Amino acid sequence: MVDNGLVPSFPAAPMPPGTGGPAGAPSIVTDPGIQAGPGGTDAKGSTVPGSGIGAGDAESSGYAPDHAPRLDLDETIAFAHALQREIARVVIGTPEAVSIAVLAVLSGAHLLIEDVPGVGKTVLAKALASVLGARLQRIQGHPDLLPSDVTGVSIYNPGNTTWEFRPGPIFSPILLVDELNRTPPRTQSALLEAMEEGQVTVDGESWQLPYPHLVIATQNPLSQLGTYPLVESQLDRFGLATTMGYPDATTEVALALHYGGQGALQSLA
Repeated sequence: MVDNGLVPSFPAAPMPPGTGGPAGAPSIVTDPGIQAGPGGTDAKGSTVPGSGIGAGDAESSGYAPDHAPRLDLDETIAFAHALQREIARVVIGTPEAVSIAVLAVLSGAHLLIEDVPGVGKTVLAKALASVLGARLQRIQGHPDLLPSDVTGVSIYNPGNTTWEFRPGPIFSPILLVDELNRTPPRTQSALLEAMEEGQVTVDGESWQLPYPHLVIATQNPLSQLGTYPLVESQLDRFGLATTMGYPDATTEVALALHYGGQGALQSLA
């Protein structure tokens, strides 16, 4: 992690109450990173924790960029250089992709990485999350992936006769969607509201995402079997796109000697 005093504070992703980690799922949403309406139950009898923020009220939810950490120009430049330097320890041979990833963080834009499998797309996303000290969740794209696998789902609890919302991986501050274009358009659409408005709506209730919130998606070339083209509205949600490219001979030798790559990723934690 970059330790120069300039790293913006990323909120913790929703954690299950009493579990101390992401392994379980919350029975009700009580983490302040997920904003809900006033305490009580809604018309369906769903449990709604009290947070002082109306469900679905995006404008008053604190997602506006005005709540982002403020750095002056010199601090921003120093932070960008530190971020780029740390990521370059892991992702070697592709300085342009590293620079664009840094730009995505500074601008708050979602990032799309387009390339063939095995060139380091996932490693770049993991390195970025590790350097920022933010929790990352990963979704593996495949044709059977459902929208609820991304956003979360409401489950009926017969014990207290209420519907309880269990948040999906989209509530992580940094979300990696691997091979996004292997998922059908129905599942791709689950990201549209989250990437544009910073909230997720499930069963008529809107839940606020943490801020900052960054989506990093990878996609395979459309010439490969089993891919679905991303629709224009989905492409529009990504502010930046880059490719990794095949490593040159020098980079391949360095990776074979365990410079950079997965081995170096552990040193960033």
